[in-house]
Amino acid sequence: ASDFGGRNIAVLYYIAWDETIERRRRMVTDYQKGRPSDFDNRVTLLPDVGGYLVQLNGLLRPLIHREWIRMVAKINKLEVSRLETFLFGMDRVSTARLRNGLVDLQDNSCFYCHTRLARNVEIDHFIPWARYPDNGLDNLVVAHSGCNHKKRDFLASAGHIGRWLERMAPGSTHEDCLSELAQDQRWERHRERTLGVARGIYLRLPRDTMLWAAGGRFEPLQPEELTILFSAP
Repeated sequence: ASDFGGRNIAVLYYIAWDETIERRRRMVTDYQKGRPSDFDNRVTLLPDVGGYLVQLNGLLRPLIHREWIRMVAKINKLEVSRLETFLFGMDRVSTARLRNGLVDLQDNSCFYCHTRLARNVEIDHFIPWARYPDNGLDNLVVAHSGCNHKKRDFLASAGHIGRWLERMAPGSTHEDCLSELAQDQRWERHRERTLGVARGIYLRLPRDTMLWAAGGRFEPLQPEELTILFSAP
């Protein structure tokens, strides 16, 4: 952004170069070709910007997708609708083949209500898909269809978070089982990314946020409790 005097002002991020880079293209070329160069290509977010972007994910992601598609389609003279399907139409891939492995991992019990799983078993994205599209194995749990439908796109309460984090704890039996399941099914795991997103969402929630506990029951956010939970290794 610019102020009234025409000076550039960093609002969301800052970069280490400006319009004068046009006169120093040799420096950029050297950087691109791996030669010694003083060019700094980093984009650095200002404090708290990352957290706000995570909170606005549901609003910003569709807009960014759409503008990206329009730009790529224009440059390559492609049909927008077909390009959109190609780039973003396969996000929620089928997770059905993970069901049996996750049921065994959870000792045949619903992740949320802890009762025995019967016929109506569904795979849920613990961090809701609407908040962050993550099909990584660490973000998937099995639950009764009733619990899954009640949870919907709500964020789960601290009790659920604690058990979710425990199963990913390094060296735990459950963590080893997750690794084996990922290897057997050739399914992606990115534990640190999933945890980083969860921290970014939960630790920046407003204090008046209500978190889903069970059925139609919600619990008030306890920031200090969440801080302790997410500070564990």
